[in-house]
Amino acid sequence: MTFTISPASTRQDVGNTANPEALHDIVMAGAMVLKLHEEWGSTPAAIDNCLASIQLLHLKEELSILTTGAGGGHAPDIIKVCGVKNALPSSTNPTWPFTSNTIDEHLDMLDIPEDVSFVESRIRAETIAAEDILHNMGAISIVSSDSQAMGRIGEVGKLADLVLWKSSFFGTKPEMVIRGGAVAWVNMGDPNANIPTPEPSSHHSSPFSELLHVLGSFIVPKNHLSHLYYNSKV
Repeated sequence: MTFTISPASTRQDVGNTANPEALHDIVMAGAMVLKLHEEWGSTPAAIDNCLASIQLLHLKEELSILTTGAGGGHAPDIIKVCGVKNALPSSTNPTWPFTSNTIDEHLDMLDIPEDVSFVESRIRAETIAAEDILHNMGAISIVSSDSQAMGRIGEVGKLADLVLWKSSFFGTKPEMVIRGGAVAWVNMGDPNANIPTPEPSSHHSSPFSELLHVLGSFIVPKNHLSHLYYNSKV
């Protein structure tokens, strides 16, 4: 199973183990969630180990099932969990947006003979096309950028744990960037105002994040924000 410091973390970011002692150690180091992921072998023993650990340590468990597009799991209709309570569906960048080359390029991403049939069983144009509509409806509200998996590695090129956007400015001007549990970059007005929405607003690095040394390579001058999180040429 995967241990994660944040519910938004990906399995590659945080590590993987089924050893109870290792799980307890990482929880003591600050992890808040233990996650079971279908692609990492959620065997009965792993599930039992996870449930026993969260009960002992008073944690939450996150059951991770890929709900959309090429990551639609093994059931063609798994995308319907977007309408189920207590489910937080998200998309990954390989399938979004749906364009003329989206389907063809997926096989090229992982063109290894022993994996081809597995990949072909997951790549469904119907669910990938549905993602765009579900995002517009608000049924899916999260997009993550994969690495070390079938995805466009390095496309973002910047480091953040969580980026929050207003939908009208998605890909150009983030509302907030969180790194290491602290706000590292935020769109805000006068910090001395007596209301939360003073104008004009602009992007600022957080003094608190500088104190914690969480500012990283993702911070650049404001006039380069259009290249910070989104490359319009891709």
